[in-house]
Amino acid sequence: MSSVHISIAVRAVDPDTDPDDIEPESAWLVQDNAIHLIDNTAIPNNDYPMHFDRVFDLNVPNEVVYNDIVAPLISDVTRGYNGSLMVCGPSFISKQYTMENMLTDTGLIPRAIEQIFKIASKEKKRGNFIIRCSNIMLYKDKVYDLLRFSAKEVNIVTVEHGKVTIGAKEAVVSTKNQATDVFQLGLVNRDLYQENGTMDATVCDMIFRIIVEHTEKGKNNKLIVHSGCLNMVTLGGSDAGPNQPGASTSSSDGQ
Repeated sequence: MSSVHISIAVRAVDPDTDPDDIEPESAWLVQDNAIHLIDNTAIPNNDYPMHFDRVFDLNVPNEVVYNDIVAPLISDVTRGYNGSLMVCGPSFISKQYTMENMLTDTGLIPRAIEQIFKIASKEKKRGNFIIRCSNIMLYKDKVYDLLRFSAKEVNIVTVEHGKVTIGAKEAVVSTKNQATDVFQLGLVNRDLYQENGTMDATVCDMIFRIIVEHTEKGKNNKLIVHSGCLNMVTLGGSDAGPNQPGASTSSSDGQ
């Protein structure tokens, strides 16, 4: 069983941008869960409104986006389901701010890390948790391990039943701070690749992956293992054209 939800977060500019440089105005009007162009003279009227599962207006903080979209997904992952969250859109429309920000308006990935460890702490009397993290980057159909700074791509192996294994390092973490350090190490190494001119920042995809294994006793003291994987993906720029609405988020889960 699986489900896919598509939401839009309207972002005029990165909230960290100097307001003296760019005025945070949007070309989009949000009404319920639909968006309209304010000036749609260049586009046929029958193309709008566009409807989504959820639309967040310009001033909606990451906390609201997280609580509505990501928090239910995290609960499912800790119960043994797989889930993915992908943020996509053109370059420079706050995808990294939405996913990765560590400052005042914390991004979706740091919030997910915090929620997972809160659940693990609350449920520890019922069983043991093993949590592993990895961080990879995709660039021109090649995969790089962001927990190791190396110019070499990692191997992708397809095994029985079509399962794909990526030869990237996985770090076992026992605290929120350790998981956050793994995430930040990936950001540092991604920046190093880009600063060295090795890769174009606008077309690199980053995947932060958390695997949660929860072992508990069932009937007759039989051990039950729930294993769920969460993939949080920040896609590179999809610059298909002007007048894009902003960062779109797509979440899915499946057993």
